[in-house]
Amino acid sequence: PWLQPRLGDVSLMQVGMAANILSVGLFAFIWQSWQAFIPPLGCLLAFAVFPTANSIAAASVPRNRGGMAQGIVSGSRTLAEGLSPVVF
Repeated sequence: PWLQPRLGDVSLMQVGMAANILSVGLFAFIWQSWQAFIPPLGCLLAFAVFPTANSIAAASVPRNRGGMAQGIVSGSRTLAEGLSPVVF
């Protein structure tokens, strides 16, 4: 709640995505078991991406279509989460 007013929706989403990419990329450089605990710390900011995407989607359409916009974002996320293990 305190990052969004300071950064704004788009910047917060970009920071969350960059942190997620960095944390996932760090898994490639793990050589010892204790190092596996470091990359997930970057995923903490990634939790801001989905609510921020919903906020942007709802704000960009007329008020009576906000639910539909959020449904599209949620459906896209679900589809991506289902297909990503198959693709990667």
